[in-house]
Amino acid sequence: MLKNIRTSIERFLLSPAYFILFSVYPVLWMYASNVYGVLLADLFRPLIISLFFALFFYWVLQLVIRHSQTSALIVISIFFVFFYYGHIRNLLNVFGVIVRDDVLAVVWLFVIILMLVLIGRYGRRWNSETIAVTMNLMTIILLLFPTIRLLVYAGARATPLERKTDHTVQVDVNSTSPDIYYIILDAYTRSDVMKKRFGYDNSDFINSLQDMGFYVAECSQPNYGTTSLSLSSALNMDYLQNISDVYQPEENDLLYAFKALDSNALRNTLTEAGYETVAFASGFTWVEWRDAEHFISPGGNGITEFEVVVLFSTYARILDDFGIVNLDDIHADHYRQRTRLVLNSFDDLLKLPSPKFVFIHIIAPHEPYGLDENGNNVMPDQIDYLSGYPNQAKFIGAAILPQLQKLISGSANLPVIILQGDHGHLGSSPDELMKILNAYYLPGHTDQLYPSISPVNSFRVVLNSYFGTNFPLLKDVSYYSSLSHKYDFTVVPNTCP
Repeated sequence: MLKNIRTSIERFLLSPAYFILFSVYPVLWMYASNVYGVLLADLFRPLIISLFFALFFYWVLQLVIRHSQTSALIVISIFFVFFYYGHIRNLLNVFGVIVRDDVLAVVWLFVIILMLVLIGRYGRRWNSETIAVTMNLMTIILLLFPTIRLLVYAGARATPLERKTDHTVQVDVNSTSPDIYYIILDAYTRSDVMKKRFGYDNSDFINSLQDMGFYVAECSQPNYGTTSLSLSSALNMDYLQNISDVYQPEENDLLYAFKALDSNALRNTLTEAGYETVAFASGFTWVEWRDAEHFISPGGNGITEFEVVVLFSTYARILDDFGIVNLDDIHADHYRQRTRLVLNSFDDLLKLPSPKFVFIHIIAPHEPYGLDENGNNVMPDQIDYLSGYPNQAKFIGAAILPQLQKLISGSANLPVIILQGDHGHLGSSPDELMKILNAYYLPGHTDQLYPSISPVNSFRVVLNSYFGTNFPLLKDVSYYSSLSHKYDFTVVPNTCP
């Protein structure tokens, strides 16, 4: 038995299998680096395509060269140069080396040709056994890094968050209980910032909300400056530091915020009481409730966003550089589809049985800026944020108003609607980042609302008002943290007059 295993290992190490192993490595490594935001299903197609071309090139080379190790070395060289063009280009930018796209593309093509000529000419003279063993061991080691990372992630994801506070409560629900709509307009900033920084006066939008019966908290700030932290806090109705001890300055893994989103106190409370959950695809998988009773997605036709990321790292990027394809526009089109799907689904939402909890996360006015103020497609790589951001704010404001009116006038059950930005514009200073749109439709129950109310208190007010709970309102505090130190918080005071 041991002898057979040893023989099999020796045969493998002396074979040209390394070209197969390396063909899956770049895609697997890219997936492992983006595992928080990519579905496992999105991995398989680029992985299979990469493996197919590796086998195809090897088969063709074998017909021509008839030397397995030389053929395998050529294949692995082609894949290395193809997959790492984008990474080398990014590395040059990091070090301030400016090279024209067309020049770099030609130089890189020359590198490919030179490598193929050298291997084709001298490959037969090299010791095949030494090359095979060395290359197989190297590729196995390379594959270990993303594999271990994925296994660690899977184990960590399966481990429940260690909570010290859980605000899940029991509430009484009947057929007349309100439908609850939590609508996030990603990065929608407060009116004063919108006007000062972007020159857009959104008073018509705010006035229209107020005319419908919304209370607009004119001095509202988020409790945190990023989507994952802000929504985790809002849906758990508390500050992250109170929820668990894992949110410490020395910790930097967003997985802990994602866990708080996966199992949050509000959804657990409503689900246990008999509410059905409705959720939409947003493109951010860590905040997509795919296990909801009704999960609404535009489907998976065409190239995926993960495949766009992979292509940006490869030599295929020159197709974008020379205007043959527009990878930025392909990326933006996914956001357009999801946004339009949400806006076209409100009639269907009204038909779903009550009571229901509807969570809608619209990635607008957040980049990519693929829509103009009228909702027409624009090329995001040709729009800067100073025009792209306010244009998308104008669009989403005008588009969401009639849908909100449908909920108010067409709901069988009384609707409760919270319309919020999760944070301000990401390119802003910490002070401007921590200012948001925050509007509430709570008919008959606006007595607990006030101009500086923050999202951490939003659902405390809702549960107190409509379900008889006794949650005390917390002090409204805004915590800023950088991307490199996600849980190292600094208080940003509310300076609203």
